[in-house]
Amino acid sequence: MDSAGTAKMFSLEGLLDQVMGEAPVRTSWLARHLTPISIVVQGALDFLAVVGALSIAYKGYRLLGLGVHVYYPTHEYLLTASAVAAGFVLLMERYELYRPDSSLLHIRETEAVLRGAALSMAVFFITSYVLFRFSPSRWIIALAFVLVVVLVLATRGICYGILQRLRLRGYGVDR
Repeated sequence: MDSAGTAKMFSLEGLLDQVMGEAPVRTSWLARHLTPISIVVQGALDFLAVVGALSIAYKGYRLLGLGVHVYYPTHEYLLTASAVAAGFVLLMERYELYRPDSSLLHIRETEAVLRGAALSMAVFFITSYVLFRFSPSRWIIALAFVLVVVLVLATRGICYGILQRLRLRGYGVDR
């Protein structure tokens, strides 16, 4: 190796070429459809996170002995939770959180998740009363709000980590 090649290898540009520029572009079906698949998976995970958060909030309300221990019928509660989760996913779509590009620190995303969680809890409160004539405890609303934010941001963080590893291996990379 000549001195120019050695100098490039130890320079910042050479290091960046080694780290970033050497990922092969994969041409498999998964590689070509990684972005649409990731958007669908993220929407499904958001839906499940919201339903899970509402279910955990209700179980926590019952186990911790908070409030007056009002019993809510399971099928009505899950139906309402599913409606709220669908509304949450639609809100996240409205806030354009299912785009392939995102900010480095995810500040806009965190703000949108907080806003979506607050609106979803308001919809949960109103929907449960209008459709089923039960008013969920404020403890459930508070627990659900915190759990929705934590679960949604956690699942998004895991998905971003997986996508980053796949892209480093050349899947979903466009040159």
